[in-house]
Amino acid sequence: MTCKSSPFPCRPPVFRPLRTKTNGSLAIIRRLAVALRMFLCIVWVSFFAEARAAADTRFSFIQLCDPQLGMTDYKEDIGSLEQAVKQINSLAPDFVLMCGDFVHKPTETSFSDFRRIMGTVSAPCYWVAGNHDLTLAKPGDALPRYRELFGRDYYSFSHDRFRFVVLNTQLLKNPVPGETETEMAWLKDELQATRKADMIPILVGHHPPFYGQPGESDVWQGLPVEPRRTLLALCDQYRVPTYLSGHTHHFVEHRYGTMDIVSGEAVSTNTDGHAIGFRLWRVQGDLPWQSTFIPLYKRTQIKPKPAYDPAAEAGSVAVCRANLRQLDAAKEAFGMQRQLPNGAPISDEDLAAVLKGGRASLVCPDHGQYRIQGLGTDPECTQPGHRLPYFYQFEEFQNRCQAPRRVIDPPPVTAP
Repeated sequence: MTCKSSPFPCRPPVFRPLRTKTNGSLAIIRRLAVALRMFLCIVWVSFFAEARAAADTRFSFIQLCDPQLGMTDYKEDIGSLEQAVKQINSLAPDFVLMCGDFVHKPTETSFSDFRRIMGTVSAPCYWVAGNHDLTLAKPGDALPRYRELFGRDYYSFSHDRFRFVVLNTQLLKNPVPGETETEMAWLKDELQATRKADMIPILVGHHPPFYGQPGESDVWQGLPVEPRRTLLALCDQYRVPTYLSGHTHHFVEHRYGTMDIVSGEAVSTNTDGHAIGFRLWRVQGDLPWQSTFIPLYKRTQIKPKPAYDPAAEAGSVAVCRANLRQLDAAKEAFGMQRQLPNGAPISDEDLAAVLKGGRASLVCPDHGQYRIQGLGTDPECTQPGHRLPYFYQFEEFQNRCQAPRRVIDPPPVTAP
């Protein structure tokens, strides 16, 4: 095919569709569809990446504050700590932060009782030195004695992608020449190393940095002005998201910049009249974390009960006592899940939510009938002699801590 005005072949005519409004709209729709597919792919990948990260970082721990054996009645304080340990073992956390003031007066007896009780915790425990733990007649003896019993008074440990940096805040509250400067230099190095390792720092101390306001004057609940400024400046510089403490003997929560400061309730007594207990932290994915208060289901009345007798742990009495211990563990598990107060009633339907087979699965060999009772009161059997020993005898406390519970995958404790 040649053109009339040229000896060269002519290109064949190309059909070009007429551009109409309809064709233009279709092109726009196609582009939008492609963009939407790309967006959905990004969202899909991000969702699974975040879900995987959340699954990878899921763990729980306990913030246990101020058991302070001897602050109220010594035996009562021991009972409170034993009850806390029993409930902590039921929750099966990954670890426990013991946020200071183990005892009221640091004597051989009080430290020995504290170590004996805490030795029954089924999870690793990390000690945080409190002011009462470092108060002796001879101040120069306090720190070496503490280190002899509990190890380092400031240190760090890692869990998942978090590094928990534990401070001896008593060295900031009442500086000790040489010791205080060494700790602060160590803290800065530790925060630098945490950043270099691409980990998230979590600070833990007995005293909170401040009690009411960051600029407050010296108060017993917080740190003095100058150490406080230094500590808060480091928290700002290294973007510390969370600071956990005890000492205040009631729940206190502050937001300082991007950092949450949480002082937990005491195990011994709270100055605001709030129930005694501890905090359960569940970590899954992003900060900020959320915690749940767990009240203690401490025995509210003392009835005449048999002394613990190992010889009685045999035959039908032993079987019945094992059943009663399971009932006790199950009803406390239900109470903690629902954040019920001490003394709250527990029904058969409640037990069915946490105990496989419910109460009907536990049968007294001598045909006694079980009475569940409320939280803080031992379950009972109508058969004479089939009674649990007094909980606050150490042997019985150990039995309760180790009592297996036939669970049915109960729902987790949820924040209010």
